[in-house]
Amino acid sequence: VHPASATIERIALAAAACVTQAFVMTRFYGLNHSRPMYGLLYPLGAAVGLGALVNAIRRLRGRTNITWRGTTYGGAKLDTVQS
Repeated sequence: VHPASATIERIALAAAACVTQAFVMTRFYGLNHSRPMYGLLYPLGAAVGLGALVNAIRRLRGRTNITWRGTTYGGAKLDTVQS
């Protein structure tokens, strides 16, 4: 199997999975007496959740600094900011 055709097959399979999941979520919302169109917002919610997860992983790996109440946390080091 050529690598390019394998990639295209994977993309097609992923797209089919996304469409199937959107359909299932639309049916789920309909069965719960909610607006079925809310099921179409599922991919947006999944993207926001994935973004939050990636952001948290970046912070855990020390690639960004976090300052909270005058203390800066970054990677393995800890710096106290004088107020």
